[in-house]
Amino acid sequence: MKEITLRKDSSSVESIQKAAYRLAPRAVVILEQDIGDDLHRCSIKVKLDDDADELADELRQLVNDYFLREHLSSKTEAVRSLLFAQAFPSLDDEE
Repeated sequence: MKEITLRKDSSSVESIQKAAYRLAPRAVVILEQDIGDDLHRCSIKVKLDDDADELADELRQLVNDYFLREHLSSKTEAVRSLLFAQAFPSLDDEE
């Protein structure tokens, strides 16, 4: 079983869960949340003949990808809401 640590300022529980789901056919990822103020620890158990180090690297990449998506989504939410409001005006206003 391979163990990795991820910094909480560059990962979230949600991003780790999404990454673990993507790797589910090839590995079991166990998240230990309470190991410190600024770290997440994950244990990776390989299911198939994959290399544990390669899966750990892939998990890190996926966590980074999902975390950046979450960050960008929260930063652009107001702009997206404005665009949707302009693209789809309320039908109640036409009465």
